[in-house]
Amino acid sequence: MINFFSKFVKDKKIDTVEESNKKMDNIDESNIPSINISQNGGIFEFEIKGNSIFIVKLEGNPTTGFSWFLKNVEEIKDSGVIEPLNIDDNNRCNNYISKPTKGPVCGSGGTFVFKFKVNNIEGKVLPKLIFIYKRPWEQNDFDCTSEISLKLNQDSSNENNNNNNANNEITLPQSATQGEIKIKDEIFSIKVKGNPTTGYSWFLVNEEELTNAGIVPLNLTEHKGGSYLSQNPKGMVGGGGIFDFQFKVTKLNNELPRIILTYRRPWLPVNENDKKLEITLI
Repeated sequence: MINFFSKFVKDKKIDTVEESNKKMDNIDESNIPSINISQNGGIFEFEIKGNSIFIVKLEGNPTTGFSWFLKNVEEIKDSGVIEPLNIDDNNRCNNYISKPTKGPVCGSGGTFVFKFKVNNIEGKVLPKLIFIYKRPWEQNDFDCTSEISLKLNQDSSNENNNNNNANNEITLPQSATQGEIKIKDEIFSIKVKGNPTTGYSWFLVNEEELTNAGIVPLNLTEHKGGSYLSQNPKGMVGGGGIFDFQFKVTKLNNELPRIILTYRRPWLPVNENDKKLEITLI
């Protein structure tokens, strides 16, 4: 049994605690926020701060052939917000810690320790973390899944709001197709209600036109989205919130452009039937 487990560890490239710590540049985990999840998985929420590191610990037993994998790696990397720090080429965590036992015992299980780096959150939509517990040679047969909705820590959110506080703003419902705002300050904000848990988000369409006209977007995401602030009560998921688009006026022309937003799923091609919102500047 000991020989079998040794071969399993070697074949699966599961690092020892010492090897994993070396790869992680000896990061001190004592003060790092973490969430502990049982082998059964489930749906969870977890608060994070920008420019930090956090840990997800998932119980499991690789001697059964099962391991935890990060399912939506490409989505996470494309977000520009979260970076996985210790997954292998198969999207499996390479830091597994066996349960402490008295004497050499095989098959008792342990914990898969996923580590993530958070970049600057400002103006970004946080992706979910989706983990699957399966045998690596099985494609669609998942024994368990675990889904974590990341939430911006309120202290961090307040810091960002204080740094980018618009004096002039309007708030529009998700159903709006037109709006109007009078430009009377150097910085102004357009806030639109929406619900990214449905897959839909608000995006700016005409960034280049606005910039050329002296209306410069301040907080666009990589995909031209605005900052998102959830309005859910703590512990509740799926209630929607506010997309905030902030702009700075650098010059004013006689003919002001309209600000055009679209509400769509970012992974689908742009379609002329996508919902649009046009805001007139006066």
